[in-house]
Amino acid sequence: MNTSILPAVLSVLIASSVPGVQSGWPQYYDLANLRDEGMFAVGDMHGNLIVTGTATVTGGNADIVTHSYASNGGINWTNRYESTFGSDYPVGIAVDRLGFVYVAGTKVVSLTDMDYVAIKISPDGTPVWTRTYNSGASDVAAGMSLAANGDVAVTGTSNGFSSPYTDIVTMVWDANGTPKFGWPTIWGAGNQANDLAAAVTVSSSSDVIVAGHTASSGTIDQVYWVKVSP
Repeated sequence: MNTSILPAVLSVLIASSVPGVQSGWPQYYDLANLRDEGMFAVGDMHGNLIVTGTATVTGGNADIVTHSYASNGGINWTNRYESTFGSDYPVGIAVDRLGFVYVAGTKVVSLTDMDYVAIKISPDGTPVWTRTYNSGASDVAAGMSLAANGDVAVTGTSNGFSSPYTDIVTMVWDANGTPKFGWPTIWGAGNQANDLAAAVTVSSSSDVIVAGHTASSGTIDQVYWVKVSP
């Protein structure tokens, strides 16, 4: 699979098992003749391709737009998430065995406030739920992971606990969108360093593992992996 970003157009191409491009592809998406970017893609067990990215609207802000394409290139559905202020962007996408799609990203609340956002979409494109995490300061999502039981883990960086430094904050919701008991977790609070999340995964035993790095004044960045729990 190749995803090409063209000015004002999202282009999705599917490579077939033989040289060339399958009939019905590529597909393009253009919301307002402005900049649209495809960022993440995942396939489901029915052969559909789900792509998420950003679409710029009139005024210059960007929304999170997710598309489902059939294997022949036909569009199944389009889901658009738009916050009330600023631009929103995804950091990951996943699909479960029932075909429900999960997208996580960052929404802009104000000039100094950003939140995590997690979105669950039904197999027919209908929104199921949307959840946000807000520490009261700037929370910037970095990655997401979907567990086998439907739990959604989103990790990122926040300055809501150790300002002016940043900490790694990981939030988990269950398949119904309910916050899991004991979450979020904060890693790095009080160490007077900038801790930055890069990625998250959930193991088969439901352990949440976060990768990132930390840096303090006068020291070299340290890369680490940490298993976090509520």
